[in-house]
Amino acid sequence: MFSKHIKKYFFVFVLFYTPFVFGKRELICEQIYPIQMQYLEKHVSQPNLSTALQKRIINQLIKNLDDGKLYFVESDIQAIKKWFTPFFKNLEQANCSPLYKLYNLFYDRVKERVTFAESEISKDTFKLDTNTSFILNSDKRSYAKNQTALNDFHRKYLHYELASIMITEEDESKAKEHLLGMYKRLKQKVYSWDPKPSEERLSFCLQQEKKNKRIKTCKYEKWYALYLDSFAKSLDPHSSYFSQYELEDFEINMRLSLEGVGASLSSRYGYTVIEKLLPGGSAFRSGKLKRKDKIIAIGQTTNKMINIFGWDLRDVVEMVRGRKGTKVHLKVLRSVTDGKQKKIFVTLVRDKIPLQDGASSIIYSKRKIKGKEQLIGVLRIPSFYGGSVTQSTNHRSVSKDIKKLIKEANKKGVAGLVLDLSGNGGGVLTEAIDVVGLFLERGNIVRQMTTGFGGFSSYQTMADEDNQISYSGNLVVLVDRSSASASEIVAGALQDYKRAVIVGGDHTFGKGSIQSVENLPKGLGAVKVTVGLFFIPGGQSIQKMGVNSDISLPSFISIDTYGEKKLDYVLPRQHTTAFLTRDVNWKWNKINDHLIKKLKLRSLSRVKKSDKFKKINNDIAEYEEKLKNQSTIKIETVLADAKKRNEENKDQEELYFLDTNDPKFREKYLQRADIEEAINVASDLSLLAQKDSPIVQKEKDL
Repeated sequence: MFSKHIKKYFFVFVLFYTPFVFGKRELICEQIYPIQMQYLEKHVSQPNLSTALQKRIINQLIKNLDDGKLYFVESDIQAIKKWFTPFFKNLEQANCSPLYKLYNLFYDRVKERVTFAESEISKDTFKLDTNTSFILNSDKRSYAKNQTALNDFHRKYLHYELASIMITEEDESKAKEHLLGMYKRLKQKVYSWDPKPSEERLSFCLQQEKKNKRIKTCKYEKWYALYLDSFAKSLDPHSSYFSQYELEDFEINMRLSLEGVGASLSSRYGYTVIEKLLPGGSAFRSGKLKRKDKIIAIGQTTNKMINIFGWDLRDVVEMVRGRKGTKVHLKVLRSVTDGKQKKIFVTLVRDKIPLQDGASSIIYSKRKIKGKEQLIGVLRIPSFYGGSVTQSTNHRSVSKDIKKLIKEANKKGVAGLVLDLSGNGGGVLTEAIDVVGLFLERGNIVRQMTTGFGGFSSYQTMADEDNQISYSGNLVVLVDRSSASASEIVAGALQDYKRAVIVGGDHTFGKGSIQSVENLPKGLGAVKVTVGLFFIPGGQSIQKMGVNSDISLPSFISIDTYGEKKLDYVLPRQHTTAFLTRDVNWKWNKINDHLIKKLKLRSLSRVKKSDKFKKINNDIAEYEEKLKNQSTIKIETVLADAKKRNEENKDQEELYFLDTNDPKFREKYLQRADIEEAINVASDLSLLAQKDSPIVQKEKDL
């Protein structure tokens, strides 16, 4: 027992007092084992490093590297599994040699693919063949038996990649140039991951980083991070490892603010492209930048501009972000008439930027109810941001924002509210509880089960206890299969208390687990680990199955290929006893089966007549038919499908580039089929759920 404690403290010492590389703490081999142990100690299932788990880790690592089965052949997979058999025992002594072997093999295989691609694309005979067909889905094919078989597959795959580029770049010669560039950058990217670079390579990296201290040329920590993420994902789908960069992005999303210039960027064929200018940011205020401008050089001073063509987007973002009040200089390439381009130089001052697109908002729609025009408010909640994750007492939070919006809605005298949780993947647990509390006077909201020392389970019930209710009127919750975690807690609690009608996809995602994000020493990122399962007040777990809608609407993502149950290593579903709070002063009419039946019949009648829902049903049928009958794809079909999607998604793409406060955004948002129908259900609820209506049957107990 004593030696076990000594070992544990040694791991902590290694983790917190490891050497600094280039003056900065970096992830190295010695830290892998203690970080790995943190996952095992904190995970809800209390796993040990069994043979079965080791196999999962190896499979997940291979999948992370070569999910498309484009690099490794059968003999490689056998060799990797053999190398890693002793790895898990030796890792405790900081022996990472199998990881180094794996890197060298992977880099060699990438070089081979790049060489092959360059050879093929450079041939005069290489032209897009739309008759090419092959099995794209890697789950439906094995690893190639040898390099000859892999070359045969890759030759076809190159036509697929070329076709994919030509969807946006119609000129085939330019598309071929872009494809060549993609492969060259891939080789450079993997080269930078070398976990054991030579002295010559280290010296080169040091020189480059002295020139630009903000960007790393060698990224050997990426290789260790990739292993840790594979390890975490072998425990369950939602545990993961956050590198320092990923942790920063996560914290920005939770805070809904960042310090930078306010431009949303993407990487396209080596160029960094401005996709969107965020209102309130200096890029937007300057009036000098436009969407689709290409940033080609960045400098912290005008006499030290660095060419960024071919850079990883993450590195570009690192260059552009910075402390409030500091300057950044950009050289931009802009397309003008006749296919020509001009260069523009822009100097911007970094500032704190609120990320409005991720914030909650309210949009109103008019409906005639009992011959009188009334308002229905749609509360759009993209995520459950804020809360303790931000480690700030002055943070912005979804519950605070929603409370203000409800106050505004009450002043307008809305006849009903729609809580739009469609596409909401979750967020902070305490924020979900606080949001439910805005619609209940008080009550138990969620029960969390965790597993502690010795494998014993403990339960903690979390409640809204403020005895206040912000809104007691008619309430509809809109969900789909991408509504997950915190969204499911909100929908499930409001359904169990018979407080709201749940409308939308057949059921929610089914993520009934709780993750904790624990920061490692600065520079090492964070451990994101599943520490518990949660239950909604009726005692049900939403794990795997989600929350069922009271009124189901046709939805393209309500297909069996989507949801928690389709992920790797899903945790099993569990149950507990009901923990509804019963001794409360109900201030709303409870939603009962009789009322839902009436609402469902009205909704079904509208859906049957709706052209929008007819199209959704047709798309679902077409997709399911393809899944059933087509294991291979044809390039001709890929291009035709892409063209069709581009035409159909023009409005949706335009929505992304609009500010959520833009009237055009609000107009198009309200035209969505599911939003439209959720508003209709809220109108019906307002009409039918009157206190004196015979439809509402008072219940003595829940």
